Amino acid sequence: MSDAGDTGKVVSLSKRRKARAQDAERAKEMMAEVEDPSQVDPERLDQVVNEDLLKDKILAWLKENSEVELVPEGTLAPEEPENADDDADSVAVPADDSDAEAVEVEVVKD
Repeated sequence: MSDAGDTGKVVSLSKRRKARAQDAERAKEMMAEVEDPSQVDPERLDQVVNEDLLKDKILAWLKENSEVELVPEGTLAPEEPENADDDADSVAVPADDSDAEAVEVEVVKD
């Protein structure tokens, strides 16, 4: 009888085979674009293919897990500081609803 560990190994092997198939397909596509395939370094080609596939996976993940909120034009304009007479830059950090104490941070330029 097989246990859950064996199932994980089968899934992992399946994913590796699929990844290798994607690598091979992408490498064929890239080699088709090259005038002289004998001038291509196979190790570098493998590296480029892996980077390209990783980039595709990252972009797909970002599309699935990101949220973009469109706002009216001009609403992202910087606000005027409350104390315009102050020579140093200061940043106010909004606090959450906890009992934290508000602290003003001042940047001093040398």
